[in-house]
Amino acid sequence: MANVLVTSAGSTNGVNIIKALNGHNIIAVDCQELSAGLYMSDMWFVVPKATDERFISVIKEIVRREKIDIIFPSHSEEIKVFID
Repeated sequence: MANVLVTSAGSTNGVNIIKALNGHNIIAVDCQELSAGLYMSDMWFVVPKATDERFISVIKEIVRREKIDIIFPSHSEEIKVFID
């Protein structure tokens, strides 16, 4: 079982990724505390928006602390940040 980080957990893509990864340890993040995907996950965090300069440092800390094996960015703005 992998530790999987799903970003933008409240988006349609995020929710669908969470559903598809049933059986893994899902850690979800979103910038809104009421995002549906957060509550479908094993653990969740509210993080800054991908456009915020703090986003990547917060994600790195979650990856380190939760021993994340793979990240599924589900929003185009986040994909741009992870590429850089």
